[in-house]
Amino acid sequence: MIEIIIAVAVMTLLISPIIAQVFQTIQTSSRSKETQYVIDNAEMVLEYFRANSLSDLAVTGDKGDAVTLVSNGENPKYYDGKDHYNDPSKKHSKVSCNVWKSASGSYSNSGSVSYSVIDYTLESIQLGKEKNTYSRVVSLDDLSNRVMAETGLEIRHDVTNAELEALKTASSSQGYNWKITTEGNAAATDSDGHVIAVLATDKGGTYHDPNTTTLGNIQNIDSYSMAIIEGTQATTDNQFQQDFISNMVDIIARKKHELIANGTYDDYKDKDKLNDAFEVIRQSNSSSFSRMIKLSITGEDIVGSKPSYYRVTCDVYYKAIYSFLGENFGSDASDNEPFRYNIFSQDFYTSEPPDVLFIYEPFVRRTDSSYVSYADKEYFLVKGDRYTSGSIAGTDASKVYLVKSDSTWAQEMYEKYPSTFGNGLANPFTTAKQGKELNDNYNYFLTRRGSYYPVQLYVNQIVDSSDTGTNPIQIITNVSYKPDATDPDDIMNSVVNGLRQFVTSQISSTDTSVPDMGLLATESNLAYPGAGSAANEIGDITFPDGETKKAITYPLDDKRLEGRLYSITVKFDNLTRTVDATRYFTGAKGAD
Repeated sequence: MIEIIIAVAVMTLLISPIIAQVFQTIQTSSRSKETQYVIDNAEMVLEYFRANSLSDLAVTGDKGDAVTLVSNGENPKYYDGKDHYNDPSKKHSKVSCNVWKSASGSYSNSGSVSYSVIDYTLESIQLGKEKNTYSRVVSLDDLSNRVMAETGLEIRHDVTNAELEALKTASSSQGYNWKITTEGNAAATDSDGHVIAVLATDKGGTYHDPNTTTLGNIQNIDSYSMAIIEGTQATTDNQFQQDFISNMVDIIARKKHELIANGTYDDYKDKDKLNDAFEVIRQSNSSSFSRMIKLSITGEDIVGSKPSYYRVTCDVYYKAIYSFLGENFGSDASDNEPFRYNIFSQDFYTSEPPDVLFIYEPFVRRTDSSYVSYADKEYFLVKGDRYTSGSIAGTDASKVYLVKSDSTWAQEMYEKYPSTFGNGLANPFTTAKQGKELNDNYNYFLTRRGSYYPVQLYVNQIVDSSDTGTNPIQIITNVSYKPDATDPDDIMNSVVNGLRQFVTSQISSTDTSVPDMGLLATESNLAYPGAGSAANEIGDITFPDGETKKAITYPLDDKRLEGRLYSITVKFDNLTRTVDATRYFTGAKGAD
């Protein structure tokens, strides 16, 4: 019995290591298979993110194939493809990354770039026979694009351990946690795992970021989502003329007995003669006739810090100071109240503030065949608020597309009076088919004062004291635009005969030639960015994320981001066995 027991004990001693090794082998094999499950799932996730646009990725829910978006930054919805989100503080980030350059064994800081990172949280998943639960986060970033586009460098993918140690020494004052990634990069990350420093090297040639696209024209002209305003000469100017003549008729009625007595009453009974009299008054008092356009884009019925809808209005104010039949008109502000017109008012029940398409032409001051002319000055006031100007982080901004059409009143007048128009000067209003090629000033509105000068279009912002911090609304326009690839400062608003088309300085409320602005007690008008100081008197609008855009710019500069090329990183964390290392899988969106 003792021998048997001893024998069993010996067998147990011999068998236990063998069984333990078998168990360990089975467990290792199981974990290896589980790792393969993770790899397979990562490939499936990568393929899903490769195949879908950023706008599609903004929608949460079950996407099939075990890809369920739980969080994408509290719905970081792409607004019309623009780089703005409902709440960028949650998952969408603008990250600053220092770019270090390696050259001939030395390392130097080449400055920083700002890049976008979007983190998507997927539904946790159980994988393998052990049913371990994994959390999954997918990050899209455009760091490589921004490094190449802004610095002319490219991120290195062949960093050695020796180089890493030399880089740590060179950047020791920065305190970076440099590591070599699975792709051979030298990178340092923040607490969110976003890269804040990276090693790069020289790159030959010029790189253009494929994520930044130029529109060149308006992408979506829809009256339900865009305010479309026709502001050409055939609209309010004609109405102003008719109302002005009605005012003249009132004066004639008051002077009837006096006119009959001196035998001139019949001169004012004929409609054509009244129109002629209007022209005489307008031409002899041309400096006292002016027009102001007021455009307002605001959020309305605010619920939970968001507008229920948006409202766009456009009003046109005229001012006329003149004398007729011995009566003076226009010295009192109330005199011109009949010459105020609302030409557009519409509510937009859209998820984003509407853009405005405004077909523009200056006020026609004189129409006699020998001296056809726009007014010397025009006034344009634009009002936005915190909900339409992009002044709140994560909100989109409206834009005003101020468009000069290929067919204008001035061109029509030239064709009608070719022998007298311009008194023999070179034609500044060449035809639409030839104008862009033959005349650098084709997109300017010019008025005749001996020579041709730009109509001075004064642009101001209306602000309300109850709505502080509101940005100006950006104006995209072909007016005063000259294509010039060698000097971007000359593309917009360059000087013609000593004057610029756009004047951004503050309009004086005491200027007697300016129509009454009709401002509320809480409102005031301010200069547009760049007045008198910036290149071509056009400055920048700065948005909460630090992005800047020209306050007035040309259509080809109307850029936005599209999700063409991004790096994809999928991060797996084992929530069941937390001692396991985080697994990272990488790929590219838009490239294999």
